[in-house]
Amino acid sequence: MSACGLSVAHGATREVLYVQMKEAPAIDAGAPDARRGRRMEGADPRQTHLRDVLPRDAAAAARFEALPALAGWLVSLPPTLIPPVRAALRHAPAVAFVAWHGIDTDPGDLLIDPRPPPTPPPASRVPRTLALGIIDLGADLSHPLLARAFGRVHGQPGTPGLAGDGRLVRSHGTAMAGIYAQLLTGMPLTASGFELPWLKLPRPVTLSDTLIARAGPETRAGRSDLLRALNWMMTPGTSRPLPDVINYSQGNGRLCSAAGRCRAARWTAVTQVLDRLVDEHHVTLVKSAGNHGDGDEDTMTVPGDTWNGITVGNMHAFDWTSCTPGAERAGHKIYRTSSVGPAATTLRRLDLVAPGVRITTTGVDPTWCERLCDRRPDLPCTFCARLGRHDRVRGGFWKTNSGTSPAAAVVGALALYLIDEGVRDPRAVKAVLINSADAWTSDGTPPPQVQGNGRGCRDDVLARRHGPYGHGSHYDRRYGYGYLNPAQAVVTARHARLGTVDASTPRCYGARLEPWDKLTLVWHRHAHAARPTTLDLALLDAHTLVPIDIDHGRLFDNLRQVSNGRGAAAVARARDVVVRVDAMGRERYALASRRALTPLARCPESRSRR
Repeated sequence: MSACGLSVAHGATREVLYVQMKEAPAIDAGAPDARRGRRMEGADPRQTHLRDVLPRDAAAAARFEALPALAGWLVSLPPTLIPPVRAALRHAPAVAFVAWHGIDTDPGDLLIDPRPPPTPPPASRVPRTLALGIIDLGADLSHPLLARAFGRVHGQPGTPGLAGDGRLVRSHGTAMAGIYAQLLTGMPLTASGFELPWLKLPRPVTLSDTLIARAGPETRAGRSDLLRALNWMMTPGTSRPLPDVINYSQGNGRLCSAAGRCRAARWTAVTQVLDRLVDEHHVTLVKSAGNHGDGDEDTMTVPGDTWNGITVGNMHAFDWTSCTPGAERAGHKIYRTSSVGPAATTLRRLDLVAPGVRITTTGVDPTWCERLCDRRPDLPCTFCARLGRHDRVRGGFWKTNSGTSPAAAVVGALALYLIDEGVRDPRAVKAVLINSADAWTSDGTPPPQVQGNGRGCRDDVLARRHGPYGHGSHYDRRYGYGYLNPAQAVVTARHARLGTVDASTPRCYGARLEPWDKLTLVWHRHAHAARPTTLDLALLDAHTLVPIDIDHGRLFDNLRQVSNGRGAAAVARARDVVVRVDAMGRERYALASRRALTPLARCPESRSRR
């Protein structure tokens, strides 16, 4: 058995536990590549500590794989030993939590990269970096668009497509990469053959680096591969920076069972790792909600339960009046397969929606897939032809892709633009994107059932009840806080504020708001806090100090939104306001507004509504 082949020992199936240590991840920029992802048998005192708490037979059988950038370990064991080991590790003083990941997946050779390392920049010049991280099923680096758009490319060893030889049997990762490449190079996206001009970024964005890592299967077992990818991605080198945005358009099992049994406030272990990286290492995370459609409970996939990341659903760029695809935003609806958030109104887990049906993007040459079909019965050979078709005008292979996956990549591209504009804190990035989105409502009804090609449109009676919500702030479990709006995000980014608040000193700002203007407050949930910090957001009339709108009291949630008028019956008018932020403890926050915010030296006391 190889040093990194952990899935089978003497022909026996093994399963994996993930062990998260209490100390924060120690990211070492000088760590040599050869040590990244190693099992490090007997080389770490923390491993010795973990072995000492295990039963003797389990300690002898356990194999430890270090994930130093995550301060965690993957522990591989025969299935019969999982329960006692899990129980023993839970009581180890240095352990934060233990999670079962199911069947062990072979990480492959994490230590050998056949490509020469990227040339480091000259020592005399330290360029400003803007780096994108993609965790997916590989990417075809031979595609001419990707070669132009991605700057220095760094790949986790073993990731398909890194050699640039087109040898891929899946096109999903290449398709996600193509969405970023099109938007960042200044191109508008095309949905069902129609350009979406409003989705074009204001200017091209230059990536200095792109990090591509390998995702595992979309099951619980794939969580181990996700953590391996994160460990590699969060271990910078002399020529490889940390990513500014991580795109994960995959999922590792549903948050809730198909029968609807669900813990509403669930925070899965692998999601805690991701949220910890967002919080402690200032990386923006975009995650696809999943493609399990509507339901009475949460239908998202792990890690869609992220609190600090941005979870994205899938809009259909389709005009229900004419029953044809169209670029006009007002006619677009959520697509029927897009996963929805919890029914509990206190848990607002879906953040945004973005176009994701029949998006034109980069594909893969199907030749390699077709060549392997005779030798690999496990390959989806009937789908080889759908990996991509050659386009002589644009160059390379192209295809269409649908789902919440491309929708997440659209949001990630806009996040990179905001970061390049100077909005670098992930709290502020999330606050700006959500505050600038246009509120949409489902009116409490399931999504329209029309198919991607429009079939069933004339008979779809649900569609007319879905549409823009024109009366201020609104959250909908099918649309989140609204439909991504790049033009408004650019305006909102100019007025975003970062601040710190504690229980004894609220923070206040003055502003002049137009009718229905929104403000969004975002802070982070911390992995090792005993209880989440609670912040409240209030909007007061500046002259009477009477509250206009208040958002408070939702435990676990780390986002608040108010508007100058809320609901169709509200009286909305332009006015001077005071924006007040209160907290139960000390917390760093971001506040986003479409209008300028002026910090006030002191907070006035609010008066009750009469």
